[in-house]
Parts: sequence; C-alpha cells; structure tokens
Amino acid sequence: MDKKKVFLSFVGMRDPFNKKNNSEGAILTLCEEIKPDYIYLFPSCRALADDPKNQTQDNAEETKKILQERYSGLECHVLPLNIANATDMDRLYSELKNNMLKILNGLSKKCPDGLDGYEFFLNLASGTPQMRETAKNYIYVSPIKPQFCQAIDPEHLKEGKPRVVFDPPDFTEETMSLSRIESSVDGYHFHSVAEFCEWLASRSKLSERRAIAGIIQNAFSAYEDMDAMRYETAFSRITKVSGTVGQLSLPFLDTILTAQKEFLSNVKDEQESENVYNLVDLYFNMERAFERGHYADVLARFWRLHEGMLYYRLFEKYGIDKRDLQNSDRANLHRLEMSRYNNMVDWEKFQFITDSLDTFKKILTDVFHDGDLDYFESQNRYELDELRRLRNKTFIAHGMSPVNKKDVLPCRGLGRKIIDLIPQGKGVKGEFIPDGEEVYNTYPFTLDNMKELASLLKRI
Repeated sequence: MDKKKVFLSFVGMRDPFNKKNNSEGAILTLCEEIKPDYIYLFPSCRALADDPKNQTQDNAEETKKILQERYSGLECHVLPLNIANATDMDRLYSELKNNMLKILNGLSKKCPDGLDGYEFFLNLASGTPQMRETAKNYIYVSPIKPQFCQAIDPEHLKEGKPRVVFDPPDFTEETMSLSRIESSVDGYHFHSVAEFCEWLASRSKLSERRAIAGIIQNAFSAYEDMDAMRYETAFSRITKVSGTVGQLSLPFLDTILTAQKEFLSNVKDEQESENVYNLVDLYFNMERAFERGHYADVLARFWRLHEGMLYYRLFEKYGIDKRDLQNSDRANLHRLEMSRYNNMVDWEKFQFITDSLDTFKKILTDVFHDGDLDYFESQNRYELDELRRLRNKTFIAHGMSPVNKKDVLPCRGLGRKIIDLIPQGKGVKGEFIPDGEEVYNTYPFTLDNMKELASLLKRI
C-alpha cells in the first residue's frame, strides 16, 4: 500500500500568491507537485498581531480554501502559532513542537503502521528565516525525517531550472553537535560530550537547550572525573547536577542521579584500600576502556581488579588487613605465622615483605583453604596464565609489546567472575555491606542511564 503524503509548512506573506507578479506561492506550487493527502499549515496568529499586516493566518485560510477547491478529499488544517514575534525562536520552537505532537499522535492512530505509514514533506520556502531554522532544529529530534522542499520564486528562477527543489536534510551546526553528543555518549567519550555541551550551553539558539546543556556538561565532567578515579570531585559535581535536576520535576532523572550520588558517596574518600564499590566501579571502568579501544588500560584494570579482590577477600573473610597487620585478626594471623608462608611477613614490623599477587592467592587457598577462590583459579588457569604472560610483555609490567583487542577479550568474562568473588562485608559500626553481585546489579553509571540524561537535549 502506498504511503499517505503529509505536507507541513509555515505560511509566508507570498502565500497563496506573490502579489508582485501574481505567481503562485510556495505552498500552492509544492502541493501541485507533491499531491499530499494531509496538509498542516502554521501561520502566525491573527489575534496576537500588533498590526494586521504582520500576521499570516488570513493567508493560511485563503490558501486552505484554494487547496480544497483544487483537490477533492484533501484534509487541510490551519494551526495558528500563538506568537506575537515571528523571529522569537524559543517561542516558535515551543509552538511548533506542541502542534507537531498533536499532529503526529493523531496520524499515528489513523494508520496501522503508525508514522511509518506516511511520507512527510517540509516546506522551507515559506515563513521567516527563524521559522525555517526552528523547523530544522525540531525535525532533528522528532520521530519523523521529512523530505525538505522549496519552491523557487519565478523572479529568481534560472531558465531551464525546475521551480520545485527537494533538498537533502540540512543539519545546522547545532544539530550536528547534538549528533556528536549522541555518538560520543555511545562510545563513553565523556570529555567530548562535555565539550560539545559547553558549546551548546553558550551557542544554542534555544534558551532552554542552553540551560540543559550546561547541566549535562557538568554531569559528563563528573563521569570523566569518575573514570580517572577522582571520586571526590566526581561526587561534588554530581551532587550539584542532582540538585539542579531536582528543580526540573523530572523524577526519572532524579532517581538516576540520586543513585549515582549515593554510589559515589561510598568512594569519595579516595582511600587507598579496596571496597566493594571501588572494585565494582573498576570492573565497569575496564569495560568502558574496552569500548573505547584502550586495550592496555583494559589489561591494567583487570589485574588491579584481580589483586584488589584478593586483598578485600582476605580482609572481609579472614580479618587480615594487608596494610595493617597489627590490627588484624589474631587467630588468623597465628595460622599464617604457623604456615609455610610465614616468611612472607616481617613479624617484627608486622608487614608483608612482598606484594606479589601470587603470594596472596596462595595464602587464601593454602592457608585458609578458600574453596571458591581455588575453584576460580583452577577453572580459569589457562586464560589467567596467558593474561599474565601478556601483562609481563607490555609496558604495564616489564616489556613494550602492544596490546590488541583479541588479547584482552578474556578480561571481560573473567572480570565478571571476579565480581562474584567479592564477599559481603561489615562496616565500622557492624552494618551490612553488600557483596559484589548486588552492587554490580545496581550499578548506576550504565550506558542506558547516561543516554537517558543526554536525551534531555532532544526533548526540548
């Protein structure tokens, strides 16, 4: 079945006819070419005009009358824009958006295929330059992608050239920035998102978009800080963003930002020691590095995650703090002292002699008989040995070899298994601290949440 054609147009002073040469205006000319089934005209409102000559509602109604006389069965609607100034882009955008929402909802209900059952055309020849710019800004964020069209005034038409011209979409610098923000979010390029938002915050033609861009700039600057493990700065930024968004009556975003602020509150002290929150964040940090193609970073983060899990497990399950043996569990310290690994500790200074990852793995499995860890190590021995050899050949450890994507693919699956080895813990007041699985499942800095925040720019 052929798609129904929908024609959208502002209305200019030369519609329906150019009084200078009595030629047909753009709307009549384009409709003759397109033969639309539905027409929606957006004139400036008669009631708000300070001078009857400065409104186009009369022109729109005259155009509608002519069109309905020419084409039987045509559905033509005149939807006046409640504006007093046809150059006020904020007001124009708001009026156009509200009208388009009603139009698209109505059309969607009429067709079994929804909006996919229509072919849309947008006239760029009628109306003020600000109206055309507004239309382009709206179309970029709308669910439709119309064919842009123009009718050249006969006075400016070159011989042999067609009067009707169909243009490719003309993305302005602003809409291109929106596109770049979208792709940068997908790639976890937080610095780029913040830069593009900074540009929009100072250059957007829409005041509301300028304000929203400033909020998103701060949010993604916080994500950039978090990625660099500058947790205190990230917490401070996201707290400010959360407070601002809380004033906008957007409960879905408020929920996301509140969860992000709560998560960062658990790591903002930037302590040296591991906790379940900075370890889970390290896993997702590794995933983001993989998506960016930073494979050496993936390898480095994987081994720090593995090491951190061992230290955390040793402390939470057996009460031994590698950084503070003096205040560790006495009974388990005694077990360590009586084991064949007692030479790993300087018992006079109460500190480990070596920070070797292999040392702590053996203490956990051989001294404390940690079955879950032993199972993980034995089941994944080959992949872990390969990743260890790779690490030793690169600048992360002792060599200068490059790191390729296929080399670090195992890091993702093994990293997820390491999360499952992060045990429940107790706080200083004896309060329950969730395990790695629970924190993983509620991690608030997901790509979907970041997209949700950035999508505010397209909802304006």
